[in-house]
Amino acid sequence: MTAAETPSRQTLPDPQVAQIAVPAAGRRQPWLWLGAALCCLLFIVVGVLGALRYGVLTSQGRNLIEEHVTGLPVSRFGRLQIDGLQGDLWRHFTVQRLAIADDAGVWVEVRNLDVTWDIAPLLRRRLHVRTISAGQVRLFRRPHVGPATIDRGLPLAFQLDRIRAPVEMLPAFSYRRGAYRADLTLLVERNGGMRGRVRADSLMHQGDYLAAVFDMGRGRIFHLDAHAREANGGALAGSLGLTADQAFMVDATAAGDTSQGRFAVNSQLGRISPLRATGQWTPAGGQAQGQILLSSSTLLRPLATRFGPSARFDISGARATSGLFDLASRFNTQNLDLAAAGQADIGRQVTGPQGLAVTLAVRQMASLTSFPEAAGGRAQGRLTGSAARWIFNGTAAIDQPSTLGFTLNNLGGPVVVVQQNGEVTVNAQVAGQGGRGSGLVAAMLGSRPSAQVTAVLMRDGRLLLHRVTLQGVGALIDATGQRGILGDLTFAGTARLTNFDFVHPAAHGLVNASWTAGQARGTDPWRFTADARGQQFAAGLGEVDRLLGTTPRFQGVGTVTQSGVQVSTGTLDGEAGSVSGSGSLGNAGAIEADLNWRARGPFRAGPLEVSGDLHGTGRVGGTLLSPRADLTANIAQLDFPGLPLRDAQVTLSFVH
Repeated sequence: MTAAETPSRQTLPDPQVAQIAVPAAGRRQPWLWLGAALCCLLFIVVGVLGALRYGVLTSQGRNLIEEHVTGLPVSRFGRLQIDGLQGDLWRHFTVQRLAIADDAGVWVEVRNLDVTWDIAPLLRRRLHVRTISAGQVRLFRRPHVGPATIDRGLPLAFQLDRIRAPVEMLPAFSYRRGAYRADLTLLVERNGGMRGRVRADSLMHQGDYLAAVFDMGRGRIFHLDAHAREANGGALAGSLGLTADQAFMVDATAAGDTSQGRFAVNSQLGRISPLRATGQWTPAGGQAQGQILLSSSTLLRPLATRFGPSARFDISGARATSGLFDLASRFNTQNLDLAAAGQADIGRQVTGPQGLAVTLAVRQMASLTSFPEAAGGRAQGRLTGSAARWIFNGTAAIDQPSTLGFTLNNLGGPVVVVQQNGEVTVNAQVAGQGGRGSGLVAAMLGSRPSAQVTAVLMRDGRLLLHRVTLQGVGALIDATGQRGILGDLTFAGTARLTNFDFVHPAAHGLVNASWTAGQARGTDPWRFTADARGQQFAAGLGEVDRLLGTTPRFQGVGTVTQSGVQVSTGTLDGEAGSVSGSGSLGNAGAIEADLNWRARGPFRAGPLEVSGDLHGTGRVGGTLLSPRADLTANIAQLDFPGLPLRDAQVTLSFVH
């Protein structure tokens, strides 16, 4: 072997070194993959953030935002409309036109909106807007407010450093046109507390203005200093539903905390005072009193219709040895008297162990509710608990309730009302006395009906009937309701009906009925299906009994709305005839129905005989107490003595 062929000792690899080097390279490989994955993830995050940050600077990005924002609901006041979005959405942007439209169209419009805001405070759940200005804000009319929604609180706080805009109110909104230069500062906390300042000076009548400084609900201390002046009336008064052609003035001041403070409100409209109230309190006690003219404002007209043209309140309290206050309060209108007395603490919203003794008297129930018609009403009992859970335990009664030809002398019994988590639960056991009248309702209920009801007024304004039982001389009804996991409501039950002699003295038998009903959402109507079967049934009317037989059956599908019951499809099947159609039953008992009917002959009426099958159409009108049916019959053969007729058409009218 030559020297060239002899391997050098220095060039030979060390076995130990080789064994160590290979695993080291293998161990670095996973970290390299992890680093690459993190780099890719970081690249994706940066890309997404970059798209969010700079995508809104493009016309395509702004158009996309306009499309998604337009149509969004604005609480109960309508839906948003946006046109002409420009600028940097994350710092400073403008909107050529912003409007809110209800079911009747646009009621408020903002032109040339300019907004400057900070995005960083959103991390602390606070929206901080530095400036908002607008070329013009126009209020065309009052909005059509939608149904009540669940109050879930504010998702974040709002800090508006300054809002400036010219505001125009049109006569449909404020009875008289008004133009103002408005300047506003506002801070709204998530718990509902707010602080701010507002100033609006009239551009049409020098010296007319609205000015207010307030700090309320953010802690123990509160402050209010508000004033408004219109020398000859104007849009400020009109926007409150007041007459807009008389001198208008408001002064409202309040200062203090939950343990000591005072307030005063005074207003003048021409020669009347729509609102007056004063009050003061200290750790030893306090008092407050006031009056409001409900009839002075069109916005309060529904309350004036129910309770009367004016309302007065008076409340006083003195510190008791228990640490609470001995309270006495009254609220009086022309139609209602309410009084409460006992130990409680208004500031902490809590009652003593014995609660407050409450009495309520209503002179005319018809002013408060249209169903049932009634004379007066009254309730008495005790109110206990705190703001988290109020409980009223007592009795209630109404005089002369009446519906569909049936009247009771009185109806009443024990009642428990619980208010908790924004819902009101009512549990009532009532009995009637002195029932009288005619027709279906009177025959079913009799002189001493009784009922048990458990109902819940939900946060969204819907009524859930948990349990309803009703027992009368000819009716036994049992029904239950439930709330689904998705917020839908159901109500199902059974009824057993007898005592049909109001139709005819010879009527007898019974009817077993059942139904199921459901409501998917709060604005949807209730949809129902119903099934009723007769057993040993007879109406006491010979030809009718032949057609129906002893086991007639009714099946129907329809909806229940605020105006009444709508039957979209209904069928009545008897032994020798059937009726199908659709119609409605109003709350006052009005009937409207269109029918198609068939019957098997022969039919005999004195010397007249109708052979073969009959079919035709009909219409039912009138009321439950006085129905009217007009039927058109297509007759294959009509046999008069000595004068047979074929393919005849006859119209019959039946009036009760």
